[in-house]
Amino acid sequence: MKKLSFPGGVHPAEAKLTASVSIKNPPLPGRVIIPLQQHIGAPNTPTVKKGDEVFTGTLIGKAEAFVSSPVFSSVTGKVVEIGSFFHPVTGKGIAVTIERKDEEVLDPGLKPVEDPENAEKQVL
Repeated sequence: MKKLSFPGGVHPAEAKLTASVSIKNPPLPGRVIIPLQQHIGAPNTPTVKKGDEVFTGTLIGKAEAFVSSPVFSSVTGKVVEIGSFFHPVTGKGIAVTIERKDEEVLDPGLKPVEDPENAEKQVL
């Protein structure tokens, strides 16, 4: 039987520097910048303003064009800025900057879907 290998390839040393180190979660950032244009589609309209408190899952960008998707906050905190920023794919765009709080709170307006496989399309 032929050996499953290929010529060349990568052959790391068995005694790597990280072999005995456990995986650790990095610290969460104190501030996040969330772009309102996530792809080549139309940018979203901000639904929050500077000074607003947001929860994890709060709608922060409303999709109002055909090729667009809504944007939700990934953290709980306070909106400190809505302004222009540079995006590596789409160029210049609008973003919401949120100062993160230590405690993550899910948006109270969100309701968990008990059975996503059988939920109505409007729920998802």
